[in-house]
Amino acid sequence: MKVQINTGHGIISVRLLGELDHHNAEKIRNLIEDKINEKGIYHLIIDLSQLDFMDSSGIGLLMGRYKLVAPLGGSVSVIVGKGNIERIVKMSGLERFIGIFKTKDEAFEKVSGGKR
Repeated sequence: MKVQINTGHGIISVRLLGELDHHNAEKIRNLIEDKINEKGIYHLIIDLSQLDFMDSSGIGLLMGRYKLVAPLGGSVSVIVGKGNIERIVKMSGLERFIGIFKTKDEAFEKVSGGKR
């Protein structure tokens, strides 16, 4: 699992590559929470478009980040790209809580209000 985290314009952007399962979900959760605490930023965009696999641990990771930032006025958006990850996210019912986008540009446009 490879993780890339960037911040800017009031957004924490997380890109995940590889497989998101119970073996690495906790590590990713801690990395994101550390960045939230360090930067005081509560808007997350998590790019899942390069994942090969995601199990229920990934759903838990997304829901947990939502529960963390929503009371602080934040948001969670995911980039699903095409394929199985989109289907998994939608089947989980997460779209009631988080924004689901096909591209990075769509997600940033929504979260930043067009400011990048």
